Amino acid sequence: MVLTPSTGDWTSAPPLRQARRLHTLPRLENGGILAVGGIGAGPGVPPVGLATAELYDPAGGWLPVGGFSEGRFSHSATALKDGRLLVTGGCTARDDHILRTLRSAELYDPDSRRWTRVRASMTDARFGHPAVRLEDGRVLLVGGALAVGRGGYTALGHCELFHPGDATWTPTGIQGARGSSRGRRARCPRPSRSRALGPVRIPNAPGWPRPARSGRPRRSPDRPRTSRRSP
Repeated sequence: MVLTPSTGDWTSAPPLRQARRLHTLPRLENGGILAVGGIGAGPGVPPVGLATAELYDPAGGWLPVGGFSEGRFSHSATALKDGRLLVTGGCTARDDHILRTLRSAELYDPDSRRWTRVRASMTDARFGHPAVRLEDGRVLLVGGALAVGRGGYTALGHCELFHPGDATWTPTGIQGARGSSRGRRARCPRPSRSRALGPVRIPNAPGWPRPARSGRPRRSPDRPRTSRRSP
């Protein structure tokens, strides 16, 4: 569907060439819209990430723009100042029951319509994270989650910066800005012992035990005191 902001009307758009969910739909600097990655199968099937992308053309519908090296879903996609698109992290299936969190990143060139894998790996594997382009052109990755074991997830409290000039990563809070052209250091909270903050759980939810009371039970105000001395 396509929204016309001036009228508030929705109009039908051509369908995607490949069904997908949990994909990103970033707007490129040249105005193009790109559908990246995602999951093509429905629930109940191992969620293998898609390694394909499609470019929306208002005149001709969706056009395939090649594939990247590693399929992924729940990733981030950020348009860079030079027109390229940065895709980071995400998840894919390790086997039928366990997910694998990705530490890789890809760059899309709209001029050649080709993908290139970023040679340097991210500082941390992560998925479900926001990625924000800063005023100086760097991209800040914030938090996210890490797949742990069978159906388990761990929240991340660590951030990192991507430098488009040399395609490198810098953990925030460890190294400062490299050169005056890169501006101020972006700061993110870092846990004192580990970058992982532990499993994400909801207290008193099914399967989560209620905390046990410690110490002796309180005496009811209506209950009289009893003497411990024998008569």
